[in-house]
Amino acid sequence: MPYRLPHVYWRTHLASNGLKHGNTRSIVAAVLLTVTATAASQALAATIGTIKATGTFYGNEKQLTRQNAWKTTWSNAWDNCRRDYPATRSINMLDYSFGRPILKETYTPLTSWECRNTK
Repeated sequence: MPYRLPHVYWRTHLASNGLKHGNTRSIVAAVLLTVTATAASQALAATIGTIKATGTFYGNEKQLTRQNAWKTTWSNAWDNCRRDYPATRSINMLDYSFGRPILKETYTPLTSWECRNTK
């Protein structure tokens, strides 16, 4: 059985650090509320459609990452979602790929996005 410090230690330790017993409950409650609200907002984001978006990326093969595909196509994806699904309030990139270079170090990322109606 692991050694446990007496309850008195925790009250004394917290008080010496400027945290009263009631304040720690408030802090814990605030953290739990924030985590719950964040999780709930994701659950309320209903997918209302999907679209494809492209762009032009300038860089080398080592830079063909998800992050660069996202940066290159996000604006086009947003415009396409808002055009095709006017109720769109947020978008989420589902998949990406880069085609062969059309010029030296010039790539076309092809991405698919879901359009969401975040409530």
